[in-house]
Amino acid sequence: SGWEVAAGTLHSLPNGGGDAIITEKKFNDFEFRWDWKVAPAGNNGVKYFVTEARPKSPGPEYQMIDDTGHPDGRLGPERQTASFYEVLAPAADKPLRKPGEWNTSKIVVRGRQVEHWLNGKNVLSYELGSAAVKAGIAKSKFKNEVGFGDKIEGHLMLTYHNDDCWYRNVKIRELK
Repeated sequence: SGWEVAAGTLHSLPNGGGDAIITEKKFNDFEFRWDWKVAPAGNNGVKYFVTEARPKSPGPEYQMIDDTGHPDGRLGPERQTASFYEVLAPAADKPLRKPGEWNTSKIVVRGRQVEHWLNGKNVLSYELGSAAVKAGIAKSKFKNEVGFGDKIEGHLMLTYHNDDCWYRNVKIRELK
């Protein structure tokens, strides 16, 4: 619930009491690419390495938010678009378009290396289990979640945050 398919998009409806959408298949090394836009003051995200074993924090999140118009985005770069939500900030010069305009994002995972892309630019690269990831998790609300930030074979999830968010051109490619 809380979603509609309209005009070639998957649309997360505001205040729809919706659910996240999760892949049936689990992924290990992959490239996930999608176009998205949020309404002004909107918030949403894509989670990866999702496991049902951690229902409160199922996996790392590629944040998609109105950086200046949503209260969470104003709390700092670790909560803004293309971040590893609340753990690692993206590049300060990321090419983010205005709320209501389409962005193209990509997550690439090869081994323990993860990349977050925004509009054709790699804006965050990190290594799972690195000192930087461990330090970021230790300062976050995920600090007590066993295994959070570890490399696992897991699902991909389109989150639901009660805000207008549109997706199109969603593509997943397994990397071997």
